[in-house]
Amino acid sequence: MERCTGVVVGKRQLYMATKPREFSPETSRGLVANEIVAFDLATGNTVRKFDARPGRPMFPLRMSGDKVIAYREAATAPSAAVSLDPDSGKESILLLFGEDEAPEMNGLEPPEVVYEHGRIFLAATSVMRSKGDGPQQWVMRGFESSG
Repeated sequence: MERCTGVVVGKRQLYMATKPREFSPETSRGLVANEIVAFDLATGNTVRKFDARPGRPMFPLRMSGDKVIAYREAATAPSAAVSLDPDSGKESILLLFGEDEAPEMNGLEPPEVVYEHGRIFLAATSVMRSKGDGPQQWVMRGFESSG
């Protein structure tokens, strides 16, 4: 079995991220990057899907009351911590951080992500010793709101 990231369990539902899709503006018009799918724990049936935006896959991190906290990554737009409401299907942005602040962590996908108290932390899941005096790589980055 492959490493399984992006699974969160609430009181009544399990939330699971689908595998991120390759995105190309020429070939993926109208397609989403992936979904977070909610399954009813009592029946196993799908009860809701949250669509990620093209080129911006989304992964559930944890529950906060009845809402799902998720990380939405992006290469050319701000990445975000978002709140997903299973009852209404609405997404609310909790924290945005810009593309120039986005961590470069050796291309590891996805990083380990924690969102807590208005702060988001992203960490590489493995590290390698660099050879020579090459550029330093971030092992962990953290962001918080300035307001």
